Amino acid sequence: RRGYVGCMGQGDKEAILTPASIKDSMWRPTRSFKVLAALLLATILCISGTLAYKSRRDRRVGLGSFGADAPEMSFHNTVPADPKRASAVRAAMKHAWDSYVTYAWGYDELDPVARRGTNGFGGMGVTVIDSLGTLKIMGLDEEFEKGSEWFKKNVHFKKMRHVSLFETNIRFLGGLLSVYGLTGDEAYKAMAEDLGTRMLPAFSSASGYPYNNIDLSSGSVSRRGSVSLAEVGTLQLEFLYLAYVTGDYKFAEPAMKVLRVLDKQDTTINRGLGSQSLNAESGRYTEARWTLGAMADSYYEYLLKLDLFTGQHSTYGFRRMWESAAELMREHSVQEVDGKSMVVVGELHRGTPNRKMDHLACFSGGMFAMAHEWEEGSENARIGAGITETCYESYRQMRTGISPEVFQVSQSGDVSAVVSHNLLRPETVESIMILYRLTGDEKFRDWGWEIFQAFEKHSRLATGYAGVRNVNANDVTHDHTQESFFMAETLKYLYLLFESSDVVPLTKFVFNTEAHPLPIPPGHFWSESGMECTFPGARRKESVCGTSEASNTHQDREASNAQEKGGATTNPRDYLPQGYLSRNERPLRSQIGRDLGNILGEIRNLRKY
Repeated sequence: RRGYVGCMGQGDKEAILTPASIKDSMWRPTRSFKVLAALLLATILCISGTLAYKSRRDRRVGLGSFGADAPEMSFHNTVPADPKRASAVRAAMKHAWDSYVTYAWGYDELDPVARRGTNGFGGMGVTVIDSLGTLKIMGLDEEFEKGSEWFKKNVHFKKMRHVSLFETNIRFLGGLLSVYGLTGDEAYKAMAEDLGTRMLPAFSSASGYPYNNIDLSSGSVSRRGSVSLAEVGTLQLEFLYLAYVTGDYKFAEPAMKVLRVLDKQDTTINRGLGSQSLNAESGRYTEARWTLGAMADSYYEYLLKLDLFTGQHSTYGFRRMWESAAELMREHSVQEVDGKSMVVVGELHRGTPNRKMDHLACFSGGMFAMAHEWEEGSENARIGAGITETCYESYRQMRTGISPEVFQVSQSGDVSAVVSHNLLRPETVESIMILYRLTGDEKFRDWGWEIFQAFEKHSRLATGYAGVRNVNANDVTHDHTQESFFMAETLKYLYLLFESSDVVPLTKFVFNTEAHPLPIPPGHFWSESGMECTFPGARRKESVCGTSEASNTHQDREASNAQEKGGATTNPRDYLPQGYLSRNERPLRSQIGRDLGNILGEIRNLRKY
């Protein structure tokens, strides 16, 4: 393994002491003792070096604090709902939405202090598209219908000028695809297809990386030379799912090419991890700083989620690329806290780690925990739980009970603010929700409830929610933004923390980095079998599967519907949104000339054996 201290260093071509050379030396008595002594010394050094490495590694990832066994985790845990707490989060979402409708309807975001709307995303109502999935999942049907009607009537992407490809992808394209996956409403698929087509000209650099600034009305791009790792590596989930639901290969190919280019780059700049910035034309890493926070975070998130999304465990390059990076993170970035189970994933500058974390990096607790699906008992489970605890402590140890944007963690576990404001970010409650779903440990619900109460106490205003300028101030003051991701992510993850595990189950959905859940396609993309419509909204007033029965399986709903009609069991396809139909059953565009198996054919190029 890279970085492993063993008998032979990485890149050694051949051992000097071969069996043949030892045998020959035995015929020369004057040299035999020296040869045997050297061999014995090399063996001793090899064993001691290996044991020393293991000792350093064990201390670094906190094995002594966690114990020999990893936390017990399973994607198939069954956890009950906490109706009281879930209802409180639902009420918070309604307050945030109603405040937006009252003071900022049609604008991108709400300024709850000035009680007016602001436009930072081209005036395309980003709060609406970011909120629709949350409203649907929470069963806020009237609010969902109001937002859906406005969005379909008023948003036209041909009017969007000079937008961020990254933000447009995770918020708008991800939001459209998620609503389509949750409801089967063809209007959202059509809008997603239009938007995706307008985004494709961004993939025009010499390397194949997308430029991040694009005019959606004309297709022109701003050809700046530098792009971030997150900007180029956080498009693949959305474009792959768009190719799946439309049957159009053109959306998958450029996004997957980006991963192939990244896979070939020299990453020695930071002990094998690369950096957060790249040259758009050459494809090379260009900066000496590496982080799991801003400008890099979601690239690693998407490598893991692409493996879960495609169902190609250990077959294609996603898992290999993620595990290679994770091994280097464990070696060079993951650090322990004395006497506690907390874990810090620090930044690197020219290979030297510090103990500073962005709040954005707190997503990695859930990321490492989900990697437990690949290897039970692995270090990933311990690290994921430890990072999540550290991020919880970044809330608990602040005066307001709210985490700062950037914080430092001492060797003894004391957390201090580096950048003191809070923007209502979701990453810590995201990891807490995932850890609770995987373990069933009630402490994670208690942690999430503490954080929610701190938001209610310090961030809630009569006119919505706002970020806190200084999380350690005696007199709290607020910024002027109710961030759309507070409704898309923070409140959604908190709600799912207190809902039962059959509501948006982790085995059926993958969240994009804006927390828009995308249904996992059936088996492999070329599978001939359909996928059960398991969206848990079936338990609410209206089911996206076509029945109001509170059934949790497609077969139950099918039988119930047939009984109501007094006839035979209907075709299972009657209950499936079009996006769930198998390859041969979906009407593909004429003249495509390729089936969706080609998408995975492209992914196959990521293999390295």
